[in-house]
Amino acid sequence: MRRVLLILAFVLGVLVASIAVLVMMVALHLRDQRARKEALFPFYDPPTPLAAGRPGDVIRSEPVDNAPAGVTALRVLYHSTSNQNRDLAVSALVVIPNGPAPAGGFPVVTLAHGTVGNARICAPSLEPFEDRLTQASFYKLMVSFFTDAGYAVAATDYLGLGTPGVSPYLVGEDAGRNVLDAARMIRRLPGLSLSETTFIWGHSQGGQAAAFAGQLAPTYAPELQILGVVAGSPAAELGLLADAASAVTKRSPLTGLIVMIVRAWSVAYPNARADMVLTARAIDRMRIVDTVCVEGDLLAFLLRPASDYIKPNGVKAAPWPALIAANTPGATKTLAPMLIFQGGSDPLIRSQFTETFVQRLCAVGDTVAFNQYAGQGHLSVIAPSMPDTLAWMTGRTQGAPPQTACQAVP
Repeated sequence: MRRVLLILAFVLGVLVASIAVLVMMVALHLRDQRARKEALFPFYDPPTPLAAGRPGDVIRSEPVDNAPAGVTALRVLYHSTSNQNRDLAVSALVVIPNGPAPAGGFPVVTLAHGTVGNARICAPSLEPFEDRLTQASFYKLMVSFFTDAGYAVAATDYLGLGTPGVSPYLVGEDAGRNVLDAARMIRRLPGLSLSETTFIWGHSQGGQAAAFAGQLAPTYAPELQILGVVAGSPAAELGLLADAASAVTKRSPLTGLIVMIVRAWSVAYPNARADMVLTARAIDRMRIVDTVCVEGDLLAFLLRPASDYIKPNGVKAAPWPALIAANTPGATKTLAPMLIFQGGSDPLIRSQFTETFVQRLCAVGDTVAFNQYAGQGHLSVIAPSMPDTLAWMTGRTQGAPPQTACQAVP
């Protein structure tokens, strides 16, 4: 028995030591990754003062190292505007297939990414080709499907990611303008052969941004020839998301997301005070979201019950309901056909949320196709949705009549 105990103690010691080494390696990796990203910040710092420019005008650009074979990639700083019409600098990733362009030039996808965090260090364009600890790189996850199919991609980081300042997370009009101005920007880069065809694609947070971009396009960017808008797992029904978050009292990843929203909106809307929604404990820790990315945000507020951070019914008091409504897309008709896709096992954006959003779009007269993928989660739905998405886009390019699911949605 003594020998068995000694063996078990030895095995346990080796296991603990291995875990300690693994944790140290992860910490060193994250530290080195942060240092690499921070070394790129000078590119993202806009000139002071910022010279006036049209929305979509290029401020500066530079090649991105280690782009995969078959594509050329650029970081770009460009002009965009806020919902208050302020001229601002926003960053983006541009990826172009190598080789000769098709007749008429490469069609363009202006791409809106999902939630990565509120801190400037979370911008996808900083390290777009590096695999993350928990998932594939931004390029593999979202961009490569389009470049492989012969599209040029302009992927905005959104204001405040990459560039300094507080990112207006889920402020729909700001994100929609950033997405549309990226489509303008890619066409103002020298030496590219691009067609006039534009598609808007977004996932999660980017699904909300894509929907807003589609709504805004006729008035904000009427010169763009937008043939379709694709929104996957869209964070669109913000009222339902707020209700779900308000109902949580135990530990939940939704807590960190609510803190991210309150931090962003309390800056974007001065009358939306953080202390209306967050407890003093949460406010003391709120600035965490300015320094870490989404995984860190979720973990930072996951160790205690949600009720320690979120006040009951805080989002029900004015002005929060009006702001939630203003940032819910689908209030006005989108002229371009739309495609919505959703994973059936998504724990964050639930299927019923997206079904409600489709009903909202149908009610204002939109033409909406709706694809659901049984068993797929929030991120895992992207890859299996892509063949259908690309086929739908080809149909729009070829002038085929767009499908509609509106009669099929109760």
